[in-house]
Amino acid sequence: MQQSGPDSAPVSAPTKPPEKHLEAMHLTIGLFTQSPGSAQKMDWFPIVFIAFKVIVLGTGMFLAIKWHHDQGKKKKK
Repeated sequence: MQQSGPDSAPVSAPTKPPEKHLEAMHLTIGLFTQSPGSAQKMDWFPIVFIAFKVIVLGTGMFLAIKWHHDQGKKKKK
């Protein structure tokens, strides 16, 4: 055992975590990383997400322009 100073308690070497903890941590990290075989499983997400975003924002912009255009016509009549 080592002591870090004259008045401090002894410092022991760090202990290894139990094997079950490491296995659970490995499984958790494995869910968020891509191995070469699983890369194709997640390739569809950005494509679908960006397409959905473009459709929703494009529809919203179209309806906003149409609404403002129709409001201008109403005021003129």
